[in-house]
Amino acid sequence: MSNTDDSLQMILDSILSEYASAGKKITDSAVNLENEETREIASKSAIILLKKLKSEAPAKLEASKGTEKEFEAAVLRTWRKPLELLDLLLYISLEVASEFNSECGSETSSKHSIIQTALARQQANACLVFNEIVHLLKSGFPSGAQSHWRTLHEIACISYFISKHGEDMAKRFIDYEVVESYFQAQAISEHQQKMECNSLSERDFKAVKRKFNKMKKTYGSDFVSVRLGAPQGSKNTVT
Repeated sequence: MSNTDDSLQMILDSILSEYASAGKKITDSAVNLENEETREIASKSAIILLKKLKSEAPAKLEASKGTEKEFEAAVLRTWRKPLELLDLLLYISLEVASEFNSECGSETSSKHSIIQTALARQQANACLVFNEIVHLLKSGFPSGAQSHWRTLHEIACISYFISKHGEDMAKRFIDYEVVESYFQAQAISEHQQKMECNSLSERDFKAVKRKFNKMKKTYGSDFVSVRLGAPQGSKNTVT
């Protein structure tokens, strides 16, 4: 079986074992025997259930996709005009960004180039989030779209802040991407063995860490001590 099948079977084994254990009152003298029998039954049941689920999956998924398409069509019939206006706004934003990059992208000697680079990245991020908002609305997920809209507002506020405070702030904003990259690389490095993947080599991790240490030396420990947007109580301290 594939890794996915193995993982699914382990999950089913666990669920069936817990279900079987919860449904039985086992005496102390028969605990080991009953547990062994339960595990064996659960393992065999998991294999049978997995095969059944896989055989039924294509038809079930096809039916589910059909229902989703019908729902999305109903949403479009009701909200076609505002959704098309959002599509138009996104198209204009992308065109403006493309034109701006074509005209200003090569002006590296400009005193405003750092600010332009920072704002261009923010604008690209805003277009990505806005595209997600449009797709969420078309799929009938207004709460998710509203949550993304708050993110879009945050991007706009940060962009205004960078524009107001000039080159130094823009440079710090760009340089902080190194810190974010380090936190991400650190998380991947810690968990990739559990995830059974090798997406980050030791050499790449060391390269990211060297850049991170450079930022720490340039701006101080406070600049690299907290990951922006991390939930309270999470591990942000860097050693």
